[in-house]
Amino acid sequence: MKIESGTKFVIVVIVAVIIVVAAIAALLSCMNMLPATGVNNTQDNPSIDELNKALSDPEVVELLGNRNFTSIDFSKFENSHVGEDYTQIVFHPEDPDPDDRLFPSMIVVQLNESGQVFSAYETYPAYRQLAVGE
Repeated sequence: MKIESGTKFVIVVIVAVIIVVAAIAALLSCMNMLPATGVNNTQDNPSIDELNKALSDPEVVELLGNRNFTSIDFSKFENSHVGEDYTQIVFHPEDPDPDDRLFPSMIVVQLNESGQVFSAYETYPAYRQLAVGE
């Protein structure tokens, strides 16, 4: 599979932002200036490692394509019935047409405890009900 140059650029930008944030967090941690979030260093926050693992999966890269994202959310889930925990990463792309009545689709990636992607998919756009007077 060949990755387009635009996709490579998006991946490089995302990784560069992650590296800058990690460097700032490490610097603030060394200076004991991190806000009271309970995060002492980047090793206590596995989100960066999980994001890197997700971005190394070709299926995830293909789903992300050449889009701009407004945010990335991380969630941890514990499945006590099966005894398996997993992390879910949700990529929120920019709304290509903010005037329509649809929220843009999201890209959802799920990683198992060992950091392997076991599910990656794009949701359908969601209907947005306008408030009265909107």
